[in-house]
Amino acid sequence: MTRNEYIRQKVGIAEIMANLAEEATELAKAALKYRRTLISGNPTNITQAQALEELREEIADVDLCLVIAGEDVCGQQDAELRKMEAKRNRWIMRLSTEGRE
Repeated sequence: MTRNEYIRQKVGIAEIMANLAEEATELAKAALKYRRTLISGNPTNITQAQALEELREEIADVDLCLVIAGEDVCGQQDAELRKMEAKRNRWIMRLSTEGRE
């Protein structure tokens, strides 16, 4: 049994999803805090380096939850990479047509 399987067996997928939701919320807040260090007009009490470190910490927490959740939730890596590529292509398409409307 792997360490991820051990955690899944001990706490169950429902608790892993609850933890993922909590960490995803913290990731969103860290991203917004980091953004505040990049722009003027809404200062924060932490430095850009501190905000980036907090953002990276929350990314790691979310990634860990996803890894522990495993393929049952995330799907296989190849399928995930294809989805990411499709989303990246749509993003590029939106950016390249921006302002043409």
